[in-house]
Amino acid sequence: MFWLGLVAGGACLLGFSRLTGLPAAVGVLGLVGVAFGAVNAAAPPLLLASIPQRLIGRVMSVFNPVQQAANIASMAAAGALAATVPVRAIFAAGALLIIAAGLALIGPLRPDAVPATPRC
Repeated sequence: MFWLGLVAGGACLLGFSRLTGLPAAVGVLGLVGVAFGAVNAAAPPLLLASIPQRLIGRVMSVFNPVQQAANIASMAAAGALAATVPVRAIFAAGALLIIAAGLALIGPLRPDAVPATPRC
């Protein structure tokens, strides 16, 4: 569900970057929301399953601020690029990065590739 949501959301976002009509854009953004909603629902169980129970608090106390810092950095980068690059290109580049991330996760997230983590 995780990698599929990334690929589907990235593909929809790539399609959104090419649209010119508002009704179609609203529909495609709805699909983007559904795909990334699936990603947001699948991510916490994957993360918690890979962290030893005694370290969950420590890992999450680092993970959440790093995630927020990455969000802020990406907004700053997009804002800086918007002054020189068309917004469509920014959306398309972001979509291609999301698709690449989803495709890169196909192998590592196979059920037979994820080792069972003992709970301590």
